[in-house]
Amino acid sequence: MSFEALQLFVFVVFTFSDKLGNRRRKRDNENKPEEEEKKKEPVVTKGEEREEGCLGCVRSLLRGRSNGACYNAYNEKGKLLKRCFQCAYSKSC
Repeated sequence: MSFEALQLFVFVVFTFSDKLGNRRRKRDNENKPEEEEKKKEPVVTKGEEREEGCLGCVRSLLRGRSNGACYNAYNEKGKLLKRCFQCAYSKSC
């Protein structure tokens, strides 16, 4: 196979693979709004400060990443969550 033929082959393969990729991306983007609606995170509100901090907040305090304040968290219905606000809202203390 000559060098020119190899260049032509590579050009054709990359051109058509990119067009197929664009079609797949368009098709996948059409389905995303439905998935995003399902994956909406629940609303979490901050409550009063806890008497004893959770393990994650205490560890964060010991590492020097926070002031150690730990607050209760409530969902959109007003129910008290087991996790503290920082753990429930940002999924990390």
